[in-house]
Amino acid sequence: MTMYEDYLNRLKSSGYKITPQRRELLKALSANKMKTAEELHNQVTSNQPNVSLDTIYRNLHLLQQLNIISEINLGDGKNRFRLNSSSHNHHMICINCGRLQELNFCPMEFLEDKIDSKKFKVTNHSFEIFGYCSNCS
Repeated sequence: MTMYEDYLNRLKSSGYKITPQRRELLKALSANKMKTAEELHNQVTSNQPNVSLDTIYRNLHLLQQLNIISEINLGDGKNRFRLNSSSHNHHMICINCGRLQELNFCPMEFLEDKIDSKKFKVTNHSFEIFGYCSNCS
């Protein structure tokens, strides 16, 4: 089963319909790149011209609630969205083009002793590095 099919199954098993708009939105999110709601709207309307920006925002909110996507703010006033991976991973994110590159390790490995010494129980974590990819630097 592909990740795309997994996301569709999660929607269906949560009681939501698999609409053409949701299919197109998930396809648009499938590229290994973060995108703004406006960028996603432009991409979705190329195949589903009657989809409003409001519909995109409603579906992005739903996908966040179902933990299918994450929203990231790069500090420039534009929130960006990306699919959550089913595996545990971390990313380097280009703040110019939005390209994601996976890190092949988990930084928590280097922090566990320090966290344990503070008597803090970690239940979840995320780690992203923001900068410029080789194409944009």
